[in-house]
Amino acid sequence: MSRKKGRSVVPWLIAGGVTLIFGVATVAMTIMLKDANIAVLNPKGAVAQAEYDLIVLTLWLSAIVVIPVFIMLGAFAWRYRESNTKAKYTPNHDSDVRIEAVWWGVPIIIIGIL
Repeated sequence: MSRKKGRSVVPWLIAGGVTLIFGVATVAMTIMLKDANIAVLNPKGAVAQAEYDLIVLTLWLSAIVVIPVFIMLGAFAWRYRESNTKAKYTPNHDSDVRIEAVWWGVPIIIIGIL
């Protein structure tokens, strides 16, 4: 393993390995469950259909939050990595009303819809 200025490559290898394992597990589970008859996802009546619709709605509303969070996680990790000396972390968001409106408003709207 190569080292630059005392930094170790091991955390990157661990992160890559964990990501690879989860990716392979996801693909394997998808292949194994492609023809499965899962009762929750196969409604037979009006009440079951309403529950199924609620599950799908909850999935989509959760995706509104989860997908941008994972995208921002990767973007922030890349921007503020140790080897990027140009990026300066200077937080000054103590009383930014717009930012607080977003991080309080979106969850409140989602809970209201649910």
